[in-house]
Amino acid sequence: MLLYGSGGKVTVSAANNTATLNYEGLVACFAQINLKRDLSSLSGRGRANIERSITLGDCKACQSVRLSLTALASKRGPP
Repeated sequence: MLLYGSGGKVTVSAANNTATLNYEGLVACFAQINLKRDLSSLSGRGRANIERSITLGDCKACQSVRLSLTALASKRGPP
């Protein structure tokens, strides 16, 4: 729930006030704030902070086809 959860409600209390908020997982929140934006629009310092957290490029494990190792290891036989 903490990393990928969404759609839940969370009650937050601070001082003399309480609020019920929609919960968005940390991964989705990070992606929305940092990855779904044009990095060139950020300051040099902001861009450097985000670039330390992410890696851009092709995946060496799946050759960027986004299949699991099990799916990549399967072979198709003759019909």
